[in-house]
Amino acid sequence: MASTKEFLDFVLDQLAEAGDVSYRAMMGEYVLYFGAKTVGGVYDDRLLLKQTPGAIEMMRNAPCGARLEVPYPGASEMIAPDVDDRELVCRLVRIIADELPEPKPKKERGTRMNLADLDGKCVRVTDIHGDVFDGICVFNNADFGEREFGEREVSLEIMNTLFYAGDIASVEVLEDNGGKYGRFRDPYGKIEELTVEDGADAICDALGFDGAEPEHAARLIRCLADRRDAVDEKVDALLRRIALEGDEPTVREAAREFFAASEPN
Repeated sequence: MASTKEFLDFVLDQLAEAGDVSYRAMMGEYVLYFGAKTVGGVYDDRLLLKQTPGAIEMMRNAPCGARLEVPYPGASEMIAPDVDDRELVCRLVRIIADELPEPKPKKERGTRMNLADLDGKCVRVTDIHGDVFDGICVFNNADFGEREFGEREVSLEIMNTLFYAGDIASVEVLEDNGGKYGRFRDPYGKIEELTVEDGADAICDALGFDGAEPEHAARLIRCLADRRDAVDEKVDALLRRIALEGDEPTVREAAREFFAASEPN
């Protein structure tokens, strides 16, 4: 289940007095930053924050206690504060930001890039936090950003992940070099890993979306081959249908390879 923009807006309002709090949309959820530091996120309409010694100590003395929850299956536990307590969450975010290490120096931000020229191209995006994302991108102009996301800023979108111009450190166009994975250098990447971490509904949405790029669907299936614990009955049924009657040869072959690898020799 993805988080709603309404809950995000509520969280941002609660954190308004904390200081320099910002966010980035990612795979239906929202990552929260304090300055350049990642302090937590909004997951399934829950505010979850990183664990630090000072934050845990503070929560032990809070009325709600030091409650911990995972943002998604397989992830590390995070602090789940009482989001209705404005003073508590503001103090907590400031403590976490103070205790987290400073981010590593990043390359000069790519402010001169014309993102519109990248529409429909296969790219490698490095954000200002050093995270790397590969994929076929769509350019969103500022009007679209304001209408759909409440942010009047141009962006690139890869699957369901947005990269605002101000969050991008660099973009490299990936060309087909005749390798095994075409324009991509690896069988799958961070975008696919995050989709798998989001669970069966996110996986099925990504594989069943009519406008999905075949290369992304094939990469997601390769990621699932390494994360078979994420394949429940719903995902398995969809993969079998793709393997039998999928329209896209690349995706159909990836699904067949998925099942062939699990069969005994």
